[in-house]
Amino acid sequence: MLPGDTRDAAADAGRGFGDPRIHHFFDPENQAGKAIADSLHWAGQVARDTYLFYAPGQNWEDHPPPPADYAHQLTNTWADRDRLKMAGDLTDYLTATTADWVSTR
Repeated sequence: MLPGDTRDAAADAGRGFGDPRIHHFFDPENQAGKAIADSLHWAGQVARDTYLFYAPGQNWEDHPPPPADYAHQLTNTWADRDRLKMAGDLTDYLTATTADWVSTR
């Protein structure tokens, strides 16, 4: 969380998504970030700035399942360096991966 992260800021940011499958929410206790980190084998860490792709029909029960694909913007040593994407690399990855998922699933 950053100092400017508030419930209102999260609600404002979430209005920019036109797809009901995309969720943006406020999590001051980092519960989602910790659970996602656990699903990525980052135990004891918090996943933020992480972009997750799940197979159609894959449900979250008590804990999120491992994603089918993902990327992140974390420079921490515990995060998978092969999935680190920044700036144009992140844009290219998200564009290509989203197009692939939309066209094949």
